[in-house]
Amino acid sequence: SSISDIIAMGGKPKYALVSLALSKDSLTRDVDGLYEGMLKCGRKFGVKIVGGDVVSSPRNAVITLSLLGEVARGRVLYRSGAKVGDGILVTGNFGDSAAGLEILKGRWKIPGKSDYVRKCKKKLINKHLLPQPRVREAEIISGKRLATAMIDSSDGLDLSIRFICQSSKVGAKIWLEKIPLSPCLRYLTSPREGSSSSELEGAIRSLIFALYGGEDYELVFTVPRGKVKKVLRDVPHTIMIGEIVPARWRVRYLDKKSKEVKLKGRGYEHFQTSP
Repeated sequence: SSISDIIAMGGKPKYALVSLALSKDSLTRDVDGLYEGMLKCGRKFGVKIVGGDVVSSPRNAVITLSLLGEVARGRVLYRSGAKVGDGILVTGNFGDSAAGLEILKGRWKIPGKSDYVRKCKKKLINKHLLPQPRVREAEIISGKRLATAMIDSSDGLDLSIRFICQSSKVGAKIWLEKIPLSPCLRYLTSPREGSSSSELEGAIRSLIFALYGGEDYELVFTVPRGKVKKVLRDVPHTIMIGEIVPARWRVRYLDKKSKEVKLKGRGYEHFQTSP
């Protein structure tokens, strides 16, 4: 999550500080395993653990990690630079992580026991448990100064778009058919034998996952219209899903006929009490 936050601002993660609060029941092998995992992750993304603290906890273990990064002068990407006419682009697919969490928690009962169903369920679960930030794509976008604003989608695609719009004082129109969904998510939300859902219900469910689920760690960014083709050519796994419009539009989702579609949901909001 912290790595994704830094690269989404055009930065490069460099150093980590780890603080642990451990109870007397904590096992040394568990702590060693924790650090082995963090060191492995750090090596993958070029991050060194340079300090931290260890204190006692009366009950549960508490882990606090702070990540420091750096960015070249004048290369910081904020949420506030989007301009009317910019294209709205994203990397990767959306909704897989949220769907994987629903499977893990047993809240989504998926009919069918074929090899492909099992394979798809495993893929969605892995997307939740093993997220991969878009480091290479962010380096290209920042290095070539392609974006006017950028954010990661950890709080959900819908909220990410709204954050850019709020900070930039603009609106957005999003073409629902352009939102990228993985083949597995499309398949598992589509009506099949043993399923009571309709095709429309399946499509809506996949979009709810994509827009409001979060934890995908994809990049959401805006690009001047004249640079869109270059981005689509030079930045892997990228697609244009909408356009920045005047603020009076707010954020609108459109169907194939450019009619507004209203969906109910919200992404992850820090300090917001769950309903």
